[in-house]
Amino acid sequence: MASTQPSNFPAGVGRWLKWCLRLIFWPVFLLLAALLFVVSLGLKQLSEADVLIDWQGARLERYGLTVEQLELTYQASHFTRQDFRLDWLYQTYPLQRLQLGRLTGELADEWLQADSAAQEEASDWQSWLKYLPKQLELQQLEVTVPAWGRVQGQVVLAAKEDLYHPHTLQAELILSQINPQLVSAVPKEFRPTQAKLQIVKQSGDASAAAQSLTDSEFKLSGEVKGATQAQLEGLLSLAEGPWRAELNQAQLQLQLPRWQSGAVQLQQLELQLQPSMMITQNQGQLRLAKGSKALIKQLQVDDLKLTAAQLDLAQLHLQWQWPEALAPIVQLDSPLQLSARQVAYPGLTSQAWNVTGHLSGELPNLNIAAQIKGAQGLAGQFNGRYHNQALTGNFDLGEVFFRGGNPLQQLLPSYWPEWLIIKSGRLAALGDLSWRAVTGLTLNFSANAAGLSGEFNRSVLNGLAFQLTGRFAKQQLTLDVADLQVKDLDPGVPLGPIQVQQLKVEVPLAKVEATRLAWRQATAGLLKGQVSVTQGDLRFNQTSRFTAEVKGLDIQELLRVYPAEGLQGTGILDGRLPFYFAVNQQQFAVEEGFIKARAPGYLRFDNDKIKAMGQSNQAMRIVTDALEDFHYDLLSGQVHYNESGRLLLNLRLEGRNPDLEKGRPIHFNINLEEDIPALLASLQLSGKVSDTIQQRVRERLENRARK
Repeated sequence: MASTQPSNFPAGVGRWLKWCLRLIFWPVFLLLAALLFVVSLGLKQLSEADVLIDWQGARLERYGLTVEQLELTYQASHFTRQDFRLDWLYQTYPLQRLQLGRLTGELADEWLQADSAAQEEASDWQSWLKYLPKQLELQQLEVTVPAWGRVQGQVVLAAKEDLYHPHTLQAELILSQINPQLVSAVPKEFRPTQAKLQIVKQSGDASAAAQSLTDSEFKLSGEVKGATQAQLEGLLSLAEGPWRAELNQAQLQLQLPRWQSGAVQLQQLELQLQPSMMITQNQGQLRLAKGSKALIKQLQVDDLKLTAAQLDLAQLHLQWQWPEALAPIVQLDSPLQLSARQVAYPGLTSQAWNVTGHLSGELPNLNIAAQIKGAQGLAGQFNGRYHNQALTGNFDLGEVFFRGGNPLQQLLPSYWPEWLIIKSGRLAALGDLSWRAVTGLTLNFSANAAGLSGEFNRSVLNGLAFQLTGRFAKQQLTLDVADLQVKDLDPGVPLGPIQVQQLKVEVPLAKVEATRLAWRQATAGLLKGQVSVTQGDLRFNQTSRFTAEVKGLDIQELLRVYPAEGLQGTGILDGRLPFYFAVNQQQFAVEEGFIKARAPGYLRFDNDKIKAMGQSNQAMRIVTDALEDFHYDLLSGQVHYNESGRLLLNLRLEGRNPDLEKGRPIHFNINLEEDIPALLASLQLSGKVSDTIQQRVRERLENRARK
């Protein structure tokens, strides 16, 4: 008889369990079948679109879907997603959360260069956002975008309805390995190595939460690292129809410790900006508010050095465009206000300068209009252009008046001769300039002066006037003076008028002692006559030789200027005075010069002291008697003047006294010696001259006495 094993479950329980399994299995089976059908259909569509998907570690869980690794390949783009999690919380739509632990890959350029058809399709891109989860969380992003660089960071996006209308956005992105083409408009020395961006949108307001991404306001902060350090904070607004981005209430801080490019050296540049910016699909503009400025510790261009400079950037306006297949076009329009505590250039007095004006143009080229003023009174205007790393333009100093001092001497102490002091008159100058890194500064200018008066060495100067053209290039100053005139010059014996024709001055600024002066003809009025030197060529570091022609000197005027007790006379003198002059050694001498009276004249000498000497000396008596009324037919003399200032005059007189021995002929040979510097000094000191001239005269007399 067969035996029967007892059952573990009652018959009714077994039937209930089988029914429950069928109830659960078949819906799950149908759901999985439907899911597989949808997936297979989707994979087929993706395959036809050249989209390849591969995954590992997929798990369908109670609350969603988890995939350990998901790979997506489309054309040249490839992405890998790790720790992929999709939460649906008991419902398939709308999905609750999409979480990506790590997303890596490379985005091809084709994705950033969509054709017109793709752009039309993308115009309604937000329509599919409703199918995305309400919360998107990307914990670690590492994607290479060849057109930009390497993008890293994290993103959290949450919404009540769909991601196109978020109430929360938190993103922190870092761009490194930046594509040089992306920053091609930035000079190589300024290009960043890394850029960091933080964007935050948080709102508890229901109306604000309903705003779309392209109709929202974000708190923005950014940081740039590299040769240039920069920090940015502000509010970013996005809008569509048409698309537009605006940055407002921004603060930008930028520091550049050191920069050098060719002849330009910069130390410690700091920008303090308050920008507002607007960007559209193909253009943008930037404006700087009040308080925006640039601070520069030191800027050096060739030999020009600016210290503690400040550039006011308020109201600066930049606008740019991105034409198809062309580099960006950047337009600048801005007031110019620059100040420097100290501006130094070889040969110039270091002083503060201020510049005001306007800048405009298409960068990197600039149009410049500026008014320039120095702390010591010199001012002018400049209009020019910066193009191809070269500065060109024209300047106008206007009229410089010397009543309150000499701003040119204060600016050019090394080049202005200390023996020339200008106290009154006016000077105007204008010209053009160019600066290039290779050739340096070049100036071409013209100037005219009128009524310049002051002091020339130990002489009073009045009525200096001239017109000239000049050039400065490669540390060489050249002046061409068509006509130079001086009303009068008084070194003790009045000279004037003085005229120099076709004067040329060459001054090597690196070696001023090698200065050269050349002229076609120089003339000076002297004792109602004239002294002239033709074809002169004077070199300061050499001994130069000349010949002075003397015409029409009036003896009567000589005796008026240089009176001798009891001496009177008439006559007109002509002559030739060969001389040499060494400026740097302060040496002057006349060699074998001569003078001669043009026509007969007379000399009358009535001096009681001389007559008393004649009472005891028969020969002296004859001389004194003859000179009481001596009518000469010949008056000539040899002239020698040595470097010590001694004048030797060997005179020959031939004539008669009508009242002496029936007018018989008398011949005299007279040797005269005179200390001309001492004579001129006495004449100067006896006149009304300035304290400066008196001091110079006394110093010269003291120096001669010590020698």
